Amino acid sequence: MAWRDQLGRVEFPDGRKLIGASFRGVPFFVDQAERSGGRRTVVHEYPLRNEPFVEDMGRRARAFTVDGYVLGADYVTRRDALISALEDDGPGELAHPYYGSLTVIPVMFRVREAVRDGGMALLSIDFEETAVTPPAPVATVAAAAAVGAAADASLAASSDDFTVAYSVDGQPAYALESLAAIVETAGAALDAALAPVVQATQDLAVLKRDLDELVLDAAALVRQPALVTSRFAAALVTLTALPLTPKLGIRALLDAYAFIPAVARPAATTATRVLEALNYDALLHLVRVVMLAQAARLASAEAFDTYDEALAARDAIADALDTEADAADDATFASLQQLRADLVRAVPGEASDLPRLVRYTPPVTVPSLVLAQQLYGDVSREADLVARNRVERPGFVPGGTALEVLADG
Repeated sequence: MAWRDQLGRVEFPDGRKLIGASFRGVPFFVDQAERSGGRRTVVHEYPLRNEPFVEDMGRRARAFTVDGYVLGADYVTRRDALISALEDDGPGELAHPYYGSLTVIPVMFRVREAVRDGGMALLSIDFEETAVTPPAPVATVAAAAAVGAAADASLAASSDDFTVAYSVDGQPAYALESLAAIVETAGAALDAALAPVVQATQDLAVLKRDLDELVLDAAALVRQPALVTSRFAAALVTLTALPLTPKLGIRALLDAYAFIPAVARPAATTATRVLEALNYDALLHLVRVVMLAQAARLASAEAFDTYDEALAARDAIADALDTEADAADDATFASLQQLRADLVRAVPGEASDLPRLVRYTPPVTVPSLVLAQQLYGDVSREADLVARNRVERPGFVPGGTALEVLADG
């Protein structure tokens, strides 16, 4: 194929397709063209060193200088049409015989005409490449911060509703026993659930002290509703500063959330028992919201191992938030729904590239190292395979038994 056959052609008003260019569909002939490019760089020169360092900042914008012309008995019409296209707003498409189709901006042009040329206008046009639409900054929400703010709002709304709904004025001592049992059982459940996952002895001692004090002060706390929220929240918020794995803390909080008070909800047989039952519901709801708010905080900050693990933790918290929202007043309902929405947005996150889990059943019994090599092409994930499936004898992973394995090994 001759070089002329490789040059682009455009259609002129008379219907002929000739070698030439067009801008915004207006054709013209090309005499010659010049293109410039390169790399954007920053030169760093250092004292007492002869060798500079040139930092590469990316490709330089390409620029095109096109020398073209229009001619013929109607050249004035063609010239004016081309000038109008060059002066129109925004970028346009340049069809170039050498460079193909380009999106460009005509930054400057010059037109030269002379009587001796007779029916021809010469143009020199400077184009620069551009995007069709300008890049714009994209605002992204700090997911963990949004969850933290929503958790704070949920605690504040729940505390306000609790203060309004809860009243022990004039209540006899026996009507406070079921309320104290909620605080005692919740504190004991948290202590039992969190103790195994807190790694540092000193931190465990501080956490255990706070929870023990909740249990010991239960009878006094139920008489001071303002202290219930602050004491529970203060104990749990400190979890973010403890050296524990967040996902284990999430599991512990969800386990503690399901606690059953040592004393059952009183039957509404008398006016005193009716008020006691209302207080019982309000206190139980508040304690559980405090646990869920902290679980949501931990989930938004956790780097989960797999996508499935993140979804499981998120869905467990979201389901519990739905349960508490159903029992809440309007303000608390709205704040819990917002916390749920922010949690779903944050975990695992829109840009998550966490590996997925699939079920795999090895056909025969093989060592875990061999199985890892077969699944992933190397043995680096052998420990994960063993731990995830609780393989008791890694040298003999039983065939015919379904395993959970990472999908993108």
